Amino acid sequence: MNKDKWYNSNWTIGLVCSSLLPIILTFIVDFIKKIPILSTLQSLITESIELIRYCLNYEVTIGNILLSFLFLFVFLIIFKYFYKSQSNEKPYFLEYNNDNIKSFYWTWDWVVDQNTGKYAISNLKPHCPKCNTNLIINQSLYRNPEYECPRCNFETQVDVNFKRKIEIIIIDNINRMKKEENK
Repeated sequence: MNKDKWYNSNWTIGLVCSSLLPIILTFIVDFIKKIPILSTLQSLITESIELIRYCLNYEVTIGNILLSFLFLFVFLIIFKYFYKSQSNEKPYFLEYNNDNIKSFYWTWDWVVDQNTGKYAISNLKPHCPKCNTNLIINQSLYRNPEYECPRCNFETQVDVNFKRKIEIIIIDNINRMKKEENK
C-alpha cells in the first residue's frame, strides 16, 4: 500500500466508519428514547471498564496459563501455515510480459489492483516491426489512431480499439497456457 494513499485504503475507510457508526447510532437512539445524549455510550464505557477490572482481578492458575499458551501456539502454527501458503505462490503468468501479436512486438507490466487484488495489464507498449523501437501513438478526433516510430519513421493506422483487442488476446493466451498446463 502506498504511504501517500493510506487514507484511500479499504482498511482505513472500514476502521473509520466502524468507529464513527456506533457514536452516530448512540446519538439517534438517545434522541429517540429521550434520554441524555451519549448516555448509552457512557454506560457502554462504564461496563467496559468493569469488564477490564474483572479480567485483571481474575484468579490465574497454572492450568489457565498453560492452556492459553497452547491455544496461542496452535493459532500461530495455523496462521503461519495459511499465510505462508498464500504469500509465496505467485501467478504463473507474471513472466509472460512480451509477445508478437498482430505483426507487432508488445511489452507490458503486471500490476495488482489494490481494490480487487487481481492482476491487470499495465504499460502496454507496441514496438516497431522494423527496428524494435517503442512506437508513439498519435490520436485524433477525426481519424483512427496512428502508430509512428521515432527512429525509422514507420507509420501505420490502427483500429480505435486496437490496444484493448491486444489486451484481450493476451488474457486469452494466458487462459490457453493454463489449459495446456492442466492437461
